[in-house]
Amino acid sequence: MKLLIGLVGENGAGKTSALDKLKSFFRANTYSVAEYRFSDILVETLALWGIEKSRANLQCLAQVMDSAFGAGTLSRSMRTKIKNAHAQIIFVDGVRWETDRELIKSLDGILIYITAPREIRFERLKNRNQKIGEGAMAWEQFLKEDSAPNEILVPHIGATADFIIHNNVSPEEFEDNLAKIYYLIAASF
Repeated sequence: MKLLIGLVGENGAGKTSALDKLKSFFRANTYSVAEYRFSDILVETLALWGIEKSRANLQCLAQVMDSAFGAGTLSRSMRTKIKNAHAQIIFVDGVRWETDRELIKSLDGILIYITAPREIRFERLKNRNQKIGEGAMAWEQFLKEDSAPNEILVPHIGATADFIIHNNVSPEEFEDNLAKIYYLIAASF
């Protein structure tokens, strides 16, 4: 039996931290876990093409793929990865489009929304400097990227989630909230 868990959230909201903690809860209880990100295909493609992995390039490529090959290009490729996974628990990070949400729901998955205020997310992105240019990003650039076509649906999709976590609390409270969700999910699995 497989359980699919999708994570949706704005950039810098804490999806990776939530994912790492949830994976550790499941692994501690001997569940096998797989993890995928919708952006993996985009990152791999940019690397193959020799194009830098900036947020703007990732956003542009996702839009170009959908424009050229139809809405849900990444969702369709993710469906294949999920079906081929051998783990009991499958995490899919980076739900951003309605087709992503539909994929999670069509496979009886659980959707978790991680959110935080813009100011907090901006500081986190600058501090982590994960993608090219994030460390030196200006507030105006953040707002522009936060309003990109593949970002504006996140709060709407998040509003339909099975669980919503507001990550503007202490790390301990954030972890406690994730533990509560884990216990609810594990009890029904």
